[in-house]
Amino acid sequence: MKVIYSFFIVLVWVATGLSAFAQKTVVTGNVRDAVSKEPLPYVSVFFKGTTIGTQTDLNGNYALSSSSQQEGLSFNYIGYITLSKNIMPGFEQKLDVALVPDAKALGEVTVVAGKKARYRNKDNPAVELIRQVIAHREENRISNFNTAAFRQYDKMLFSMSNVSEKFKNKRIFRNYQFLFQQQDSTLIGGKNLLPIYIQEKLTDKYFASDPTRNKSVIIGEKQVNFDQQLVDNNGMKVYFERMYQDIDIYKNNISVISNEFLSPIANAAPSFYKFFITDTIKTGHGEVIELAFTPETVLICFLKGNYM
Repeated sequence: MKVIYSFFIVLVWVATGLSAFAQKTVVTGNVRDAVSKEPLPYVSVFFKGTTIGTQTDLNGNYALSSSSQQEGLSFNYIGYITLSKNIMPGFEQKLDVALVPDAKALGEVTVVAGKKARYRNKDNPAVELIRQVIAHREENRISNFNTAAFRQYDKMLFSMSNVSEKFKNKRIFRNYQFLFQQQDSTLIGGKNLLPIYIQEKLTDKYFASDPTRNKSVIIGEKQVNFDQQLVDNNGMKVYFERMYQDIDIYKNNISVISNEFLSPIANAAPSFYKFFITDTIKTGHGEVIELAFTPETVLICFLKGNYM
């Protein structure tokens, strides 16, 4: 009797194990574009009616499994019609699908550039705003407050412009020709710029007037390191940090390296610069307005501040 009973227990355990294994549903396959036949990456694949899902890889392949029986798959991708497919529950199977692009046509939009208005100070909201800034310049000096705190962002970018073909073809640049193919020409019109030094810094500044105290806490700092064969990063960092200086826009004349510029909030600034409102953000404390100003040269600068 003991032998027969043990044998019966083994049979029950094996049958239960096979039943549990048979319930597992495993589906693998590939997702492609129905028109171009190209694989679609990052397509969302879910068992229908569940939160069990995955995404296709760069080649459009996916693999999805569930310990319970599942009866269908759903394929979702932006720009394509959602597709549902039935599957065999409790089996391992392969399912390749093709998604059809969503052919919903957008309405035609025609943009016509009007005649560029001539710049003038009269009735210009940007000029009216900078005049208010100038009128309240003295009372807004940081030294007039008992305590003050602000976050300062600095970016130093130095570039070479109009690099000659002879310079580009030097042996040292043989493996770096991509640098000259992707030069930045957005900062100064008509000139290609090759960045040679980039440094960014985010600092919290604290000020107290009685007694006068200043404190700076660097939150983050990043420097783009170029190949040491091309650029002496450490040497350039030391050199440019010696050139760096804090700018006090409350002075009428601002000295930068060996040049002097008129402050954008000097009394005569509206006559010397052209001012433009480039961005406005509404906050709980009023509006934050970004002002761009351009002198007779192509130098473009920005001012940011709170306008109540």
